[in-house]
Amino acid sequence: MTFDSISAIINPLIPLPEFPPRQGGVGEWHSGTSPQKGRIQFGPHGFYPWGSRKMARKILYSLAIGLFLVGCGSKKEKAVSLSQGSPSEKIENSSAPLQKISTFSLEGYAQGGKKRWQVEGESADVLEDVVKLDKVVAETYTDQGKVDLKSDKGEYDKKNGKVHLEDNVVVTTSEGVKLTTERLTWDAQKEQVSTDKEVVIEKENLIAQGKGALAFPQTKKVKLNEAVRVEIKPATTITCSGPLDLDYGKNIAIFYDNVEVEDERGRILADKIEVYFEPQTRRIDRIFAYGNVRIMQAENTAYADEAVYNSISGKVTLKGNPKLVIYPESKSQ
Repeated sequence: MTFDSISAIINPLIPLPEFPPRQGGVGEWHSGTSPQKGRIQFGPHGFYPWGSRKMARKILYSLAIGLFLVGCGSKKEKAVSLSQGSPSEKIENSSAPLQKISTFSLEGYAQGGKKRWQVEGESADVLEDVVKLDKVVAETYTDQGKVDLKSDKGEYDKKNGKVHLEDNVVVTTSEGVKLTTERLTWDAQKEQVSTDKEVVIEKENLIAQGKGALAFPQTKKVKLNEAVRVEIKPATTITCSGPLDLDYGKNIAIFYDNVEVEDERGRILADKIEVYFEPQTRRIDRIFAYGNVRIMQAENTAYADEAVYNSISGKVTLKGNPKLVIYPESKSQ
């Protein structure tokens, strides 16, 4: 069988992996015991080392021929070694990497050549649909500044351009917001990060916890999906069933469902609560409560459809069917 006849057989079977048409970029790669320098280029025509589809096709031909010969030579052998510059490692065919790479780097550019993001890893396994990374360090650049992402492991999906991060995931922004979780998906096209795991968000005097999150660093917005708990210094705690919408640009947090605010002055319970922060100090300025409002101070309770609480003065304004229950001082003793 000639090389051309093998080519005719495997060409339709082993197409070059494709990236989204709007993405493009280059990167450096090193592999083997004696690192080789080169380029990784991806864009509307695919993903391939050395910036050459012809070279990448030859690599795939070689891999296919090797697999063909191994299969013909031994019916018992079900795995092949594709590790470069390291001891033989048998990997199942379904997950066998096309290439093992160290010091891996990818960069994405917007139209006009402006750099939009960069992903690096200490090592990588290049598979047909994904690139598996170790010790991931990524950066994305927005009009508002830079966002850094780090994790122990990750995967780059070549088809949709998403990066999936796992284990000790940390996201920090140039605005001082820090997000930590165990699993995260970063979508550079939509400029968003999301997770279904427990997450902690920290910024200055605020710490927010919840399960599941969707964040848009470009617009400084974060949504926590459920089981929300927020601590605001010096001594305020807010909980709700969720979700919580945080808008750092507008200095507002909106809590939904079974909301409870508690500080040294008392408690506020409602179906929905909006908290406005003073832009300079980031402390609570006002609280707006909506639906089944209850305000409790010592043994006294106020009821209303809506309420406005001024944190600085301590005054409360009740709206809609207000009712105030005050117990005699003797009852509280």
